[in-house]
Amino acid sequence: TRTAVTASPTDFLGALGGVLAAVGEQGKSLPAWAKQALEGIESNAEQRAAAATLLDKSRALILLGEWAQRHPRFAEIRAAAGALAAATGARLGYVTEGANAAGVALAGALPHRAIGGKPSEVVGLHAEGMITAPRRVYVLFGIEPDHDLACGELADKAMLAADHVIAFTPFASESLLAAADVLLPIGSFAEIDGSFVNAEGRLQSFAAAAQLVGEARAGWRVLRVLGNALDLPGCEYRSAAEIRADFMAQVGDFAMGPGYAGQFEPAFDSEPVGADFELGPYARDGILRRALALQATAAAGQGRDQDPREAVGA
Repeated sequence: TRTAVTASPTDFLGALGGVLAAVGEQGKSLPAWAKQALEGIESNAEQRAAAATLLDKSRALILLGEWAQRHPRFAEIRAAAGALAAATGARLGYVTEGANAAGVALAGALPHRAIGGKPSEVVGLHAEGMITAPRRVYVLFGIEPDHDLACGELADKAMLAADHVIAFTPFASESLLAAADVLLPIGSFAEIDGSFVNAEGRLQSFAAAAQLVGEARAGWRVLRVLGNALDLPGCEYRSAAEIRADFMAQVGDFAMGPGYAGQFEPAFDSEPVGADFELGPYARDGILRRALALQATAAAGQGRDQDPREAVGA
């Protein structure tokens, strides 16, 4: 029997809180913060059915997918899901938007983490923070902000208002041409050698499937040349294999665990959400967005009122 709890992005956290409250009503132990945060929250029939489904399983799995991870309150959603997993004995996992989310985190790209997931001495801004508190200069690497960020509309405005925008990009889209002062041509993921760490925590390497076009170069090579010109350390790599070896040496042994060890305490209230959740199956990256055959399919066209040939620039 399929049990579904439906909620809008605005009420997402509250609905998850209702399921957690239902688990507590069944006598399961909840963290002290959860008991306090859930005061006054009553579960409905759908939420109680969902709780019963989790409690009735010897092996249950809670997955946080794309919508949860695009949500501005994802930290709270993850904390609530972690409490729900701990109370029911379920495992907690993630269906990430990209194949290399774990690799990016391990490489130290998060504002509060250094390489290997170690706490960073200086905490920076996350993507939304850099948009809502506009910067004078933006450096974009392999992304088109109006398509690749959940706050795409705000990002587009921030780029246009900035003093300077430098874009490392395989594509010269209309939005980048309008906002960027400099476009540095780099290869897409299909045109370079590289590695990623998948959601299982497994390191996987790949070779280029196509040749670079025109004057485009592998993005890491462009960064290396600029680093050499600026006399920056750590810019002596000669191949993708060297970068992978250095990454593994610095990260060391790592394991992907199913639990949640954070200390974040969510509030199960509702508030407007200004994120873009309508990311279709063929809108994940610049290559897919420019594949006219895919964009012409029914799956890609759901909710779209624009001709696919006009949706993205060159």
